Formats: sequence, C-alpha cells, structure tokens
Amino acid sequence: MGNKTNKSSTNNNNPSSSGGGNSKSTSSSNRLTDHMIRERRADVFNYYQDVRRLGEGSIGTVRLVKRKKGTEGGSAYESTRDHANWGGGCGCLIDGLFGCSWLTRRSNNTINKHRQGSKSSNHSERYALKSIQLRLVQKEYLDELRNEISVLRSLDHPNIVKAYEVYETKHNIYVVMEYCSGGDLYARVPYAESQAANIITQLCSAIGNMHDNGITHRDIKMENIMFESSDPMAKIKLLDFGLSKKYLPGMYMSDWCGTVYTMSPQVLEGVYTNKADCWSIGVIAFLLLCNEKPFRGKRSEMLSKIKHCDFTFNNPGWCNVSKDAKRFVAALLTKDPKKRLSADEALQHSWLKKKDFASVSTKELNESLMVNVKDNILSFAQTSELKRIAAVIVAHKSSVKEILDMRRAFENIDTEKDGVITIDEFKTAMAECDEYSDEEVNAMFDHIDVNKNGTIMYTEFVAATLELHGRVEEKRLAEAFDHIDDDDSGYISKENLKKLLGESGTPERIERLIGSADSDGDGRISFEEFLVMFRKDNIAAVEDEIVTETETVADHVISEEG
Repeated sequence: MGNKTNKSSTNNNNPSSSGGGNSKSTSSSNRLTDHMIRERRADVFNYYQDVRRLGEGSIGTVRLVKRKKGTEGGSAYESTRDHANWGGGCGCLIDGLFGCSWLTRRSNNTINKHRQGSKSSNHSERYALKSIQLRLVQKEYLDELRNEISVLRSLDHPNIVKAYEVYETKHNIYVVMEYCSGGDLYARVPYAESQAANIITQLCSAIGNMHDNGITHRDIKMENIMFESSDPMAKIKLLDFGLSKKYLPGMYMSDWCGTVYTMSPQVLEGVYTNKADCWSIGVIAFLLLCNEKPFRGKRSEMLSKIKHCDFTFNNPGWCNVSKDAKRFVAALLTKDPKKRLSADEALQHSWLKKKDFASVSTKELNESLMVNVKDNILSFAQTSELKRIAAVIVAHKSSVKEILDMRRAFENIDTEKDGVITIDEFKTAMAECDEYSDEEVNAMFDHIDVNKNGTIMYTEFVAATLELHGRVEEKRLAEAFDHIDDDDSGYISKENLKKLLGESGTPERIERLIGSADSDGDGRISFEEFLVMFRKDNIAAVEDEIVTETETVADHVISEEG
C-alpha cells in the first residue's frame, strides 16, 4: 500500500547480463526458518483484538492488534485451557517452565533468580495486521500480497520485519506482522551524519542479505524503513516486500515498479538488475545527510534528472557533511550499474567503517553478557534436536524487547555485518574458550546451524543464546508447540514434523524426534511431554546451581573455622 507503480508484470531473462552474484546465498526450500509463518483457515479476529487503524491503501488496511487473552498457546492448552495448572497456580516454589517441582530444598537466591526468569510477564504484545478484501482487488494486488508472504518466508535478518501468521477466509486475507512503533525515517529528520551512517549500515546489511538470497526489493524508500520502537537507539526494519522479486544470476528485470523518487535510471528504461536497490540506498543516504531528495522538481523534470544522473552537493545541507560521505553517495548514484557499489561493497566503504561511527552502530557489550552468551551456546549444542527446533520457533516469535541482548551479541559476532555468522566469525568469538578443540567448536557450530546451510542465521543464533532454563516463558513454549501442531490436534505427530521439515524430514529423523519426547510410547507428543522435555534440563540446571552454591558456602565455612 502506498505510492508506488507497477506498470508491467513481465520479466526479461538475458543470460549475458550481469545481475549480481549470489555467492553467499543462504536460501533453501528445506530450511526450518522457511516454515516460521503459520497459515490458518480461520477468522483472525477470533484470536486478535482490534486496537486501531494504522494506515489504509487502495486494496486494504493495516491495523494495530493485540492477542486476545485465553487464545495464547492454541492447541497446547485446548485440553487444559486453565493453564494456571502449568504455572504458579499450584503454590510450588518454582513456577512457569518448571511446573510442579519435586525439589524440596534449595537456596533462596536460586529460587528467586529462576522465578524471575520464568514468571509470565504482564505486557500485551501488539502486532501490525495487514489485510486485503478479496472482492475489492484485482488478481495482481492479491499476487502482490502473496508474493510478500513468500519473500518473508525466505528472509531472516535483524533489520527485516517479521511475519508470524496468515489467516485466510472466503472474503479476506490477513498477515500478522511485527509492529514497528517508532515511525518511518521521516519521523526523525534531520539526522546527524553519525546517525545517517548507522541507519545506512543497517539498510545495506538487510539489502545485501536479500541479494545473497536471490531477492531484490524494488521499492526501497523512506516510508518503507521504520524504527522498531520509539527508543532513540532503536534499530530500523525494512518492510513492504510486495514488489520484491526472486531472481537468478544473469537475470534482467523489466517491470517498471517502485516509487519514482528512488527509481534508478535502469528501472525507468525497463532493463535492470539488483543494482537498482543499490541506487535506492544512495537516494536514502543523500536524503538522510542533507534532508533533501537528490532529484527534485515536477514529475517530468524529476524523471529527466534521474535518467541523466543529474544531482549536486551544492545545497546548504551539505556544508558540514564529510567528503567521505559524499564519495559514498556518489558511488551509489552512479549511472552505470557495473560501476555502482553493491550492497556488500557499500558495507565495506570507508565512510561506514569510521571508528567514531562504530560506537553508534555497535553498542559496547559488557564482558559478562558475552560470557553468558557463550555458556548458552555450549548448553544449546548439547540439547536434543527437537528442543533445538522448538527453540528456533520460540526465537522467531519472541519480541525485540525479549531478545535485545542476544541481538546485540549477534551484531558483535557478525563482524562482516552481512546478517549471518560464518564459521570463521564463530571461531573468533569462541576463541577465549581454550578448553575446546577446533573439532569441538566445529561440532558446536554444526548443532547451532539447524538449517544445515553452512552459516548461523539470525534466528538460529537467538535460539542458541536464549536461556532455555530461565528466560523463556511457558507461553512461548506453548506457541512453539501450537506452531508445530499445525492441524490443531493437541499433539505433535509424525505428519506435523514432516510438514515442518520438508524433504529433510526423513523417516529415521522423524522417528528420532518423536522418540526424544514421547514418554508414553503412543507415537506422538502431548504438550505435557513437550514441557517435560524442557524441564529435564531445567531441573538439572537448578540442581547444579544448588550444588555449586552449597559447595561454595561449605568452603567458606571451612576456611572460617580453619
């Protein structure tokens, strides 16, 4: 929805063209992360409560909604809807994830620490609900929404908006998406140069990740880049992928689509590659740095200036902008796409590498956080495969506030800023763990790489660094269970796992996954069994901590008496 043009739906493949490389592609139809969007044939308002309208376009609306009380967890709680029985309603010393505890003696400090981590929060999460009325739209607009859903399935990046669920009825299609409450880029103008560099770094990382996955956005503009919250240090999220296009190396695109002020000369000519997105990044950088568009005037005049790459740095807004920033913009607003920087090349530009900007884009992490992250990675690598799969789903459904520390750790380890962690980056981060051999670190990397594509994707990293014995609410586990149980039977079946894992779900693997939690041997996993799978590690973690604290106290007493 918004001011954009799509005059053609035809593409022109040309094997001799230079469409941009795909050497770091992380796309795969068999990735677990491709199945994070749940589809339902139901009325969305049975599950979500309308709060207010956020925007309206020619084909539908975007509304702010929140989850209705009593619908959280779906099939996990169908047979026990009063799920207080699984929490603190039974008067146990440890509630939440631990359920009814059978430990009788423990340190008060340990109890309080774990109760704090597991207790359900009172916040009501909010979402953006994108909808379209089928009777009011032409097929091309319906295709646009379905295309956006398809693209979002294949993307996993901290600066790309997430979609959670799709609801479809006879009359409407609804997409439940991450709600970005901080407004678009226009909401915070003007920007200091350091702020502009921070935003452009995030944008280049997101676009580079899309290009590595064989997708070009085709409608990058100020309105499609939003701040995730009102926090002054909030990160940006790229959204609106309705015009995005999957492409192959050597492919030309011909659709005249997007928004005029960020269109490249090649889009106007009808023969372009993914470098059109890089031109748009240049337009955004220009606008952030001087608070004016590079190509201004009436429509015909603007189109002429774009085609001739006619812009200058002469207006007053450029007076205090560095030469390096101007060189960066000029390297993107270059008419010849072969000479234009790619998104990955732009990330390596000296302007974005300035040390005085680095402190803005990467906040210093304290040592204890990184130690905690590494400890969680080691624990995650040793857990069962089903638990790791569930953790990926929990990570995807977690809000920014819940995973803020993990995202900061990811950004710290992802030194190339390309949105994935390579084996070399992982080894560098784990280098301080001297007790582990190179072979053991490789094994840890392989366990975290749930998708088995040779890199650690963002959601995989968050899953690996979540404190599964303390940080994750039971509500999140119920959501993960409900997500896997996509036929709402109240059980995780072999068929559910086959659908979730695709071709990688071999009969042997499915049997192994079911067997890891199916305690009663009925060939399926109930929510009770699912929780027990998590509790086994939780109880062990508490017992280990109690033993450690007891030994510490005993040593202290002995030293005092000695």
